[in-house]
Amino acid sequence: NVYQLDTSKMKEFKDEDGELLKKMLMPGEKLDLPDGAGSITFEGTEEWASFQISQQPGNGWALGGAVAAIAGLAGSLFIQRRRVWVRAVRGADGVTVVEMAGLGRSESAKLPEELGDLSAALVTTAPVAPAAPEKPDAADTPDGSAGTDATNEAGSRPVHPAEAPAEGAEK
Repeated sequence: NVYQLDTSKMKEFKDEDGELLKKMLMPGEKLDLPDGAGSITFEGTEEWASFQISQQPGNGWALGGAVAAIAGLAGSLFIQRRRVWVRAVRGADGVTVVEMAGLGRSESAKLPEELGDLSAALVTTAPVAPAAPEKPDAADTPDGSAGTDATNEAGSRPVHPAEAPAEGAEK
């Protein structure tokens, strides 16, 4: 290999003009060096190739990780994140009132609709308190007075939480 020659003990040859001796040789040609120092023969060329075979077992894992990272990034860009709070408070009359609130990270017009869908799903699966016994009629009361009607202090009928739509819901 010419890249591994030790040139420290080599001598340069010069032609009659004092320039470095150089000549283009074709395969099979011979060059006689000056002052009887010997000769150089270009015998021919041989074709050769160098192959490097390697195995990198981590490439599949790296590709899988890159695909998972891109999928996660796409999911974080296209999936809207929301937060929902649900609070259930039992009133003095024994009725439990469930309040729901939602917060979206972007200005989504669908948040009230989705919150209404969630409340509708909860209403269908939530346990309902047993019905109160019926009130006796006025004729059945010992003093003959009419029983209390089903109105509250505001004069309206109380609404069961399952019957009331969530705030902002169009259902």
